[in-house]
Amino acid sequence: MPAYARKTTIKDQFGARRTPDGAILCNRCNCNIADENANPEGTVYLLYTDKAHLNNNIPHDVYCEGCLNTYNPKPKIV
Repeated sequence: MPAYARKTTIKDQFGARRTPDGAILCNRCNCNIADENANPEGTVYLLYTDKAHLNNNIPHDVYCEGCLNTYNPKPKIV
């Protein structure tokens, strides 16, 4: 089964639901995706394991753009 990835932004996906310190960590490299200095556009990729999870918006993990391209090079971008 193919994996699916959705490109979104920190504001659109998480809004105020961040951890108390405001960090959202990439599952692979543990960089703080919510850091405006490191990620000025606020881009985040949500990885879904299958179509059912995609349809119900239940992401498996959160990745930065570099890690998604390096470690999951062939998910279907939706």
